[in-house]
Amino acid sequence: MSNRFRMMPKPRVTPTLVVALLLWACGDGAAPGKGVAAAAEPGAGSDPLGVCSILSADQISTVLPGHDGGELAHSGGSMMEGVESYQCSYTSEQGGQYRVFTLVVSVAANDELMARIKPSGTLHGADQRAAIADGAFISDHMDDEIGIVVIKGRKKADLDLLAPGAAAMREQMLLLTEAVAARL
Repeated sequence: MSNRFRMMPKPRVTPTLVVALLLWACGDGAAPGKGVAAAAEPGAGSDPLGVCSILSADQISTVLPGHDGGELAHSGGSMMEGVESYQCSYTSEQGGQYRVFTLVVSVAANDELMARIKPSGTLHGADQRAAIADGAFISDHMDDEIGIVVIKGRKKADLDLLAPGAAAMREQMLLLTEAVAARL
């Protein structure tokens, strides 16, 4: 068989690259590294919850060194009426690899809506739960991603880190989760 019909290897696309590209594509075309200041521009939306100031730059640096300072990615409504969501995204590039940390806080208008958005915990074993606020659930089954959801009252915060070896940062992510819960 000739070489022109030989199968080409499939390119590997990491979750980190996908998220970084989505963040870039959904942005306003501004230069990277613009940071939190972008939220203050006309038409960029506001951050009434202060999601981008819940954690300090030093706290974020414990899991994402060299980050861009964060940018308000979403402020307000969600796909569910009565639930407001706020997202701050932080990015970093190290050695040609993009890393992303996101913090999403959702606020339910009533207990019924909160019951619909909070995780049930049935998918998490005892080692995947943490005694933070009204409950926290850890997902770190992939080496390059760790996510923690914490519940406090009618608020739910999702912390997610996409980076090489992210799952090994479980303790740092739990400390960030405690800090977020204290501010909810």
